Parts: sequence; structure tokens; C-alpha cells
Amino acid sequence: NDIIFNLKFNKNLSEQVYCNNSSLDDLHVSIDEQQFRQLASNSPYSVISIRHTHGNVSEDKKEKSLARNISDEVKQKYDLRDIGLNISVSDIWQHEAFRQIAQQYGNKEVFQTVIMYNGDIIMMNSNGISKSNSIQSVLSNGEIISLPTGISRKDINK
Repeated sequence: NDIIFNLKFNKNLSEQVYCNNSSLDDLHVSIDEQQFRQLASNSPYSVISIRHTHGNVSEDKKEKSLARNISDEVKQKYDLRDIGLNISVSDIWQHEAFRQIAQQYGNKEVFQTVIMYNGDIIMMNSNGISKSNSIQSVLSNGEIISLPTGISRKDINK
């Protein structure tokens, strides 16, 4: 649940800041607003990429979650999965907060990535939300290879 800020300038990763907020837990989102403001205001970076993970929470928390207590029809209609595998309203709130703060310091774009415990990757930017369960890596020789993401779709809710 730690947050990592990546600051990019001219297509190169220029700085990475690790923000470990001990008040984070499986069910709540918080942000270090002062650290983010400092990064956004004191740098020439045009893109700020933020990422965090959704861990596999305890079975007790899963049983008490809304995701476990709604009908299968609603889950299928909206492609909802177990807690830890969905983007929450809190994630969207956090992204919007970072985006609004960044806009105060010029033309800065915020990208947020959430890595689910099964390897799925959710990306948010000003255009919306996209999902991927396919990761690629570029090797030093320029070759692009696909990497597995952990759990296949059919195994997610077991």
C-alpha cells in the first residue's frame, strides 16, 4: 500500500520518491499532500506518475466487504471482483486530489497506476481508466518480451 511518485521529464525517468505512509491499510486511502506539493512545485517535471498496490486482504475483511455481499448479477454486470482486485472510489478520489494539486503548479499531468495482487494493472489519467493484465519488458538489447501477471482471469475469485 506504499505510494511511489515517479517524476518524468522529456520521456526519461528523472526522479523516484518512495512515500511510506504508516497510516495506510487495506481499506483506507490517504495521501502525503505536503510531499506531493513540494515535488510538484519545486521541479520542472511535466508528468507525475504515481503507483501503489492493492494487497490480498484477509478473508475476514473480504467477508465484510461490499464486494462479497452484492448479488452475482450485479458483480457480473459491472465486472466486480473480490476486494483488492477493484478500483475503489477512494482510488479515484486520491487520483483527482493529486491531479487538482498538480494543476496548481502549471501544466503537469498525473498518471496513476494501481497494481492488483493478482498482477492486473489499472491505469488512471485525465482521459479515464484502463486495465491490463499483460506486462511487457524491454531488454537491454531492445527485445520486447511479455511477462506473466500471476493469476489468470478464471482463477481470480477462488
